[in-house]
Amino acid sequence: MDYLLPRIGAVLAGRRTYRPDKLAETKAYGGRWTGPQFVLMHDTPETAAPGFTFVSGDIKAAVAMAKAAAGDKYVAILGASTPGSALTLASSMRCSCTSRPCAG
Repeated sequence: MDYLLPRIGAVLAGRRTYRPDKLAETKAYGGRWTGPQFVLMHDTPETAAPGFTFVSGDIKAAVAMAKAAAGDKYVAILGASTPGSALTLASSMRCSCTSRPCAG
């Protein structure tokens, strides 16, 4: 994990991964990583916790926002269905993705 965390430039997560009532649990990698975090939602609340940006719409727009924020670093995609949606998008665009199991 120490190798990977400095290489992550942004996080994209699904709506159930964002828990405003439990921000310590919501922070990526238990708070060991800091940076821009995007949350894909159908209905976006008016306010987000600091460091989080809500993205409404499709996975393509959400990935584009996260990639722009990440610069030349990785975008970590977290959640139950968001990673699968991103992989489907990547395969339709003939992009390459790397999937690694979560520790823990």
